[in-house]
Amino acid sequence: MKKIALILSFIVAIVTSCTVEPNDVTAERIQNQNLIEPTFMSGDLNNVPYVNLRPQTYTGVTSMQTEVETYQMTPTVQYNYLLLQGSDITLTDAPQSTSILIDIRIPECKWAVGTYNLSDDLTTGINGLDCVARLIEIGGETKTRLVSGSLTITEFNLATSTIKGTFNFTYQRRNGSVYEGSYELTNGAFKYKLDAPFFN
Repeated sequence: MKKIALILSFIVAIVTSCTVEPNDVTAERIQNQNLIEPTFMSGDLNNVPYVNLRPQTYTGVTSMQTEVETYQMTPTVQYNYLLLQGSDITLTDAPQSTSILIDIRIPECKWAVGTYNLSDDLTTGINGLDCVARLIEIGGETKTRLVSGSLTITEFNLATSTIKGTFNFTYQRRNGSVYEGSYELTNGAFKYKLDAPFFN
């Protein structure tokens, strides 16, 4: 009987010493999501995925990710817009047939967490109030017009110099003097450093 008790004690000691702490699956999943989270801009253009779309002037880590444009409307009125640009080519690259450029301009009054309408940049113009966007299908040399869209800023943090969010829009392509069709950009996402000199 003593032998059995000793054997059982020995087994319990081994099992106890080999116990593994439970894995925090949620924390691990969040960490993995952070690793694969899109940087710059991404989205599905008519079901074709585009990832890692960067400013056309971005050639390396020393390049600026964002720009603040100032529009002087009158001698006393000016509007500041944050430009988020995404393209699969730089200014020195030769465009491919599928190359695109997306510009999203956010007025200073909307540099905050929230959901905003996206308007066509040429139709709405620069009024200091509306978020505007444009899509240029560089490869096909096709002009487009935004019909409707929305932009959601999920993070605007000057302490960490980060802007992050999602967007989507529908648009038409120009054929001669008319705009035709209904096309979509879905699952749009962005994450940029607020590194424009304006924020220093």
